[in-house]
Amino acid sequence: MVAVRALTLWQPWASVVAAGAKLVENRPWKPAASLLKPGERFAIHGGAKYDELGRAAAISVLGGDAAYGILSRVGKAPAVLAVATYVGVVERFDDPLVPAGQGAWFSGRKGGSSPT
Repeated sequence: MVAVRALTLWQPWASVVAAGAKLVENRPWKPAASLLKPGERFAIHGGAKYDELGRAAAISVLGGDAAYGILSRVGKAPAVLAVATYVGVVERFDDPLVPAGQGAWFSGRKGGSSPT
């Protein structure tokens, strides 16, 4: 059996990342090098919590049609939605979905997320 690390995200963010519309996940901490190294794959897990403000932000930033297409597929039960390749942490990223002052886990599209 192969162990796979996972990153749990609130919905709808897990679905937005799994669809490739958001390439980063903002966290104030970096993953420990002993847990996740650049080039390693990890699962994107959609958690049970739903972020209503996140839904509005996704619609605003991604645009109505793209956002609604992704959000219409958001499930209610927690589940693994995709597998991504960890590229590294960036301290500055020009992305409106990354709050100022936070680093971002970058999964990029160099292998990117692939739906499960």
